Amino acid sequence: TTANDSLFRRAERQVREGRGEAGRALVDSLVGRTRAGSLQHGQALYWRASLAADAAEAERGYRRVILEYPATRWAGDALLNLAQLEMARGDQEQALVHLYRFEREYPSHESRGRASFWLARLHFDRKNERRGCAALATARIAAPPDDVELRNQIDYYGQRCIGVDTAVA
Repeated sequence: TTANDSLFRRAERQVREGRGEAGRALVDSLVGRTRAGSLQHGQALYWRASLAADAAEAERGYRRVILEYPATRWAGDALLNLAQLEMARGDQEQALVHLYRFEREYPSHESRGRASFWLARLHFDRKNERRGCAALATARIAAPPDDVELRNQIDYYGQRCIGVDTAVA
């Protein structure tokens, strides 16, 4: 709901401004007020994970959202964020597993372009230009037209794909 979105934005602002405990307390109050199994509860759990004090807490929260609310848009976001946490700690294998799962389970998700971009980056890091370029082509198609930053990153990495045959990938 709009009221919940407003609360989440306020909590996010508090965390950004260095008042993390206050921001997380706002989200925790909503988690406590929503019924387990409801969409509002899934959204609140997602925000709790997004505003977590550390990566381990965020990872636990994202996994919970993925398991308990798999049919929601927040599960797709949680899967993508989980992959990014794994990339940050250097676990490319698990990040690939989660990004491929995202592709398979959330093909029309609004973050598809971003997920495909990160998949391309991982393939480039692993010296697999064909798969990287194929994922980048998907990212280019799926990226929202107004996401200028993502489109610039796709174009930058796309220079690596000149002359790369992606038909086999």
